[in-house]
Amino acid sequence: MINNFFIIIFTIACFAFSQNDGQPPLFINIPPIETFFNNSDIEIETQVSDLSPISKVILYYKFSNDQGYSSTIMEQDINYSANIPSDDISGSTLMYYFFAEDIYGNQSSYPELGSETPLKVAINNSLD
Repeated sequence: MINNFFIIIFTIACFAFSQNDGQPPLFINIPPIETFFNNSDIEIETQVSDLSPISKVILYYKFSNDQGYSSTIMEQDINYSANIPSDDISGSTLMYYFFAEDIYGNQSSYPELGSETPLKVAINNSLD
């Protein structure tokens, strides 16, 4: 009798937690603390959380107002991170934003307006 009770409670709990929470992923911004140079790779990080499993996190970036955004899938370790190779770097300002989606299709961007209000960081000339 007690075993059946625990099986029923476990089944209900699994069903409740596997449902679409209806909420998009939440970002916690991690501002870069290092100086970026145009002859070195750039690593960008963010934290993303959701009650549902996250299916993808994408970094969109560009180096000029008149070019389109490039994108790369972010990998998860403790945080989500992506590497921009030094060969892609051009210009003195990196503009970027994040996009995340959970397994139920709930989506969010950070900053909220994404490409319209990207985060910006200065790129310094090399010391060579």
